Amino acid sequence: MAAEVLQREGTKLASRQEFAKRVAMDLFRYMESFNKGVSGDMLVLPTNCLERWFMKFDDKFRRNPDFLMQTGEKVPGT
Repeated sequence: MAAEVLQREGTKLASRQEFAKRVAMDLFRYMESFNKGVSGDMLVLPTNCLERWFMKFDDKFRRNPDFLMQTGEKVPGT
């Protein structure tokens, strides 16, 4: 019985970690879209970039809470 509970909790944790990674990748891809040829490891972003991304993310999430898990894109580190 305890092993079952631990396994379920481990599965939930892995699922949440995967979701968090996909949210981070969605934000990164959005921020990357502003890259206009700046060289090196820098991104130049509008000051309201995070706010704009969150509004877009929130709208997608309201329409389909599973949209991140449906992308099929492999998330680094998984």
